[in-house]
Amino acid sequence: MIFENAGKGTLEQKIPEIPAAALPFSSNWSVDFKHMNGTLKDQRLTTLTDVKDMPELGNFAGTISYKTTISGKTGIQYIDLGKVAGIAELFINGKKIGTRWYGRTAFHIGDQLSKGNNILEIRVTTVMLNYMKSLTTNTTAQYWANNPKRKEQPAQPMGILGPVYLF
Repeated sequence: MIFENAGKGTLEQKIPEIPAAALPFSSNWSVDFKHMNGTLKDQRLTTLTDVKDMPELGNFAGTISYKTTISGKTGIQYIDLGKVAGIAELFINGKKIGTRWYGRTAFHIGDQLSKGNNILEIRVTTVMLNYMKSLTTNTTAQYWANNPKRKEQPAQPMGILGPVYLF
């Protein structure tokens, strides 16, 4: 069971479905990969993609931080991250808005946006399976990831797969 310290008795607002006229949010993302083994890598992405399919990152396990700037235009009330493979945390201008462990990865953000530019950060914590598959000399990792006596686990998707919508 997981508890999040979200304050005293606050209930989240029900988030409406994405309007039919909404267009996917496209942006240049500054992405930092903090691997659980301590290594760091940064990259720029113009298209959100499954990290398991990215060269040199298919065996990643850790936290992926996606950052971009959005305008505090009036009318933006919600963000829907689309499909996310991992645990998603949303920050606006450094303030934590919330965490999604399962289900729809959507947040109410209208009261968090300032006039002008706002820094949007989404941190995704991945599963360890893809990394464990690469640890060929670690018997415990291999038991769970590649044991021929058990059904072999396929590589797992990682990161924000999207599409992301602001509405």
